[in-house]
Amino acid sequence: MKKVFIFLILINFLIFNLISYAQADNGPPAELVTSTQTKEYTIQPGNDISSSSPGTATVSESGSITFYGDEINVNKGETLIIEGDGLRIPKSNKLELTDKTTGKKTILEKVQDGKIFKDKSFKLNKVGSLKQGTTTIINGNGVTFKNGKLTAEHADSFIKDNSIATNVNNLGLQADIFSVKSADSFLSGNIRVDGITDSEFKVNENKVEITTGSDVSLRITDASFNQVEFQGKGKVTIDKNDLLCGLKPRSIPSREIQ
Repeated sequence: MKKVFIFLILINFLIFNLISYAQADNGPPAELVTSTQTKEYTIQPGNDISSSSPGTATVSESGSITFYGDEINVNKGETLIIEGDGLRIPKSNKLELTDKTTGKKTILEKVQDGKIFKDKSFKLNKVGSLKQGTTTIINGNGVTFKNGKLTAEHADSFIKDNSIATNVNNLGLQADIFSVKSADSFLSGNIRVDGITDSEFKVNENKVEITTGSDVSLRITDASFNQVEFQGKGKVTIDKNDLLCGLKPRSIPSREIQ
């Protein structure tokens, strides 16, 4: 009986040590790590937020603020998120950006998920309307502006110098030349162009110059519904004030319509 009692004590001692060893091997209990809270700001007209720490800023009154050389006109109650590389715009009814160096103004309406960067470029996931000088984008997706070039993945309408293109994909604009991967139509003066693909446009008061990057088929119509077709790869120049009635459809890689 005594031997049995001693044996049970030894068993309990071994079990206790095994449990203690297992607990020690697992290490100390995990600590709860909390993320650093971002700052919250209230900004007023006239504030320069260029050097502000990352955080969420609420506009107290409508007016202009400064961010790295851009003057930004914002409406009361809108939220701006200050990040390390720029200023995020979750949603805004209207913003006006003015480059203090050049004086160039950009008016943005109905912005969703946009960002203004320190180098004065910007990127907009969606924008209801963008107006920059004589250029307007309506219902744009994936719109960017950097180093003087404006691009858009898609725009319902693109207006430049009283000319308009509709249902535009992969738009690129720099100075007075713009390019599209595709567009339903382009209208300027008395001239309408349909079925547009892989084309670059240069437009002035009197002429439209189109340069194609691949074999295309462009349907060109004047105000009297006379129509010609440009087929191939090359350049076509159209006088906006003339009618096309004396011309025949031709399949020449490069030619001028006058």
